[in-house]
Amino acid sequence: MAEKKVYVLFLAVFFLLFSHGNIMPREQQQHLQLKTSDNGIVLIKQHEGFSRVPYECPAAVVAIGYGSTTYENGKQVLLSDPPITEAAADRLFRKKISKHEKWVNKLVKTDINQNQFDALVSLSYNIGFGSIKRSRLLKLVNENQNDPQIAIEFLKWRKANGKVIKGLETRRQKEVELYFKSDY
Repeated sequence: MAEKKVYVLFLAVFFLLFSHGNIMPREQQQHLQLKTSDNGIVLIKQHEGFSRVPYECPAAVVAIGYGSTTYENGKQVLLSDPPITEAAADRLFRKKISKHEKWVNKLVKTDINQNQFDALVSLSYNIGFGSIKRSRLLKLVNENQNDPQIAIEFLKWRKANGKVIKGLETRRQKEVELYFKSDY
């Protein structure tokens, strides 16, 4: 009986030592979903900007607050809608970012760090998770999250209605810098 306990203890220690603390496979770790850090939130809010009144973005989509296209009740934002407070915009932002965090956690199959996650959530927030899901960028991340080609794929998402937008170029560059920044 004592021999069996020693064997079980040995296996447990061996598993912990060689799993580097990851005692669950990635599929099960999905329950421990990453959340956007303060750095990621600042990046997104900085590039989205805040607008109390509805506006039409360069992609001809009507938004309000920090780039929200729908209200908490699911209603589409219209140009004729009344202004909102910054607190209301922040609630919309939190709801929208939560959806993008869930999708990035679901779509990414490799272990990524916080900076990589934040950069991917920022991109998803801006272009939509449907676009991320179909992208070559996601394919590269899932094959090797440190592939330098990922930078090129980020930079491809700099157009709205077929035109290169300077603000999108700047945002993509900041996302690339964050994605490949190793000191989190």
